[in-house]
Amino acid sequence: MTLCLKFSLPPALGLVLAVGLSSPSWASDASDVAREMKLPVPVVESTLLAVDGFFAAPAAPANRMVSGTFKELALKAIRHRMGNLEDSVPGKSSDAAAEDRNANYKVNVRTTRHETTESRECVDNKVTLTASEGVPVIKDGAFIFDTAHPRVTTHGWDITFCRTPAASGGFSDWVLAPASR
Repeated sequence: MTLCLKFSLPPALGLVLAVGLSSPSWASDASDVAREMKLPVPVVESTLLAVDGFFAAPAAPANRMVSGTFKELALKAIRHRMGNLEDSVPGKSSDAAAEDRNANYKVNVRTTRHETTESRECVDNKVTLTASEGVPVIKDGAFIFDTAHPRVTTHGWDITFCRTPAASGGFSDWVLAPASR
């Protein structure tokens, strides 16, 4: 499996995502991942739980080994979207993708609403995971993957970031809204 060059992580972080987060002690690992990805811990925790929920569903991708890849892609796309929240308007999106020989994996984070009031500024986003996997078939006595008619699975969830005005005249840092946790 090869990741797009603009979306590569250190191998140690990939190992933490793929192996370490499946254990009961994943809370400390989530803080390590958050520090490495430069994201708030609640964002990392909620993202990892959402991706795990996708792979626990009956309609999950056939290759369960790519859950770590999806976690990595989701965190990268969310980090990119968080870096542009001030300028975010409905329709703006951030993508991350990976390709395998017989499959394509994609994460899209799209802004759905940007609301500013006197007490806070909030940006709603929709995260969508998509897996397009070639279906194994036997053709002319040989085992192949049918990439012309792939099995496509998707999963999505909403994530909202808010910030409040600070006494100094600026704004606080963006935080995950309580409803998104």
